[in-house]
Amino acid sequence: MPYYIQLNQDGIAVAVTETIAPLAPAPHLVQVDGLRADLLGQVHDPQASAAAGHAVFVAPPAPPAQVFTRLT
Repeated sequence: MPYYIQLNQDGIAVAVTETIAPLAPAPHLVQVDGLRADLLGQVHDPQASAAAGHAVFVAPPAPPAQVFTRLT
């Protein structure tokens, strides 16, 4: 059965789906080789995926450091 990672608008993996038949290609779906919950929260890299011939996911960028200002 085919498995897909669903991406949000930022390309971050937010869900894994198992289907009984292949789905039509869509920009928010990436076919993967199994129930890959370990990919959730990672970012899909379409350029690296095209070069590698399979889905490539990378860790999301670190959030910017927070700056605290002490008011006295």
